[in-house]
Amino acid sequence: MTLSKIVLAVLTVFIAPSYAFSEENPRYSEESQTLTIPSVDAGDSPGLYQELEFELMQGNDWRMIRAKEGRQIREITNVELVQTQTFPVQIFLKISGRFSNGCPKLGKMSHALAGSDFNVVVYYRPQPEFDGTVVCTQAEVDFSTYMPLPVYGLDAGVYSYTVNDEVLTKNNSGTFALTQKNAY
Repeated sequence: MTLSKIVLAVLTVFIAPSYAFSEENPRYSEESQTLTIPSVDAGDSPGLYQELEFELMQGNDWRMIRAKEGRQIREITNVELVQTQTFPVQIFLKISGRFSNGCPKLGKMSHALAGSDFNVVVYYRPQPEFDGTVVCTQAEVDFSTYMPLPVYGLDAGVYSYTVNDEVLTKNNSGTFALTQKNAY
């Protein structure tokens, strides 16, 4: 084995995992007998339902006791594709925008792949119930985040992406090409 292959293998083991993207896992509490599911897709809306909580009832039935419906962020102003030049290729979407005040925050980001089309949705973080004592800055607040797309293992071809297509009409879609199967 050549030195360059050894270095590549070591880098893959120690560095690549830091770039991995994973949704939160469901959590079960034995103490309260509740199951929390971070998000659930609905139709064409990946991650639409968030923070679902179920309670175990008698007879092993489950009852949903809480759920929040995600709201797509409207303030996205730019989506930029970032594609690595290494193999396997990694694809990131740099999503930027500006909130009109300090209350909104970035929430969950979800995606769905249908054929060669990525549907990416960025939601607001669910806000707590305000009791009138919370004050938000009225200054505009810029935001920027990266969304990795799961492209490892995809076949060669042209792929498209769209971000928050329900609320945005410009600067939110594009394409990228994989010149070969994106896997070892």
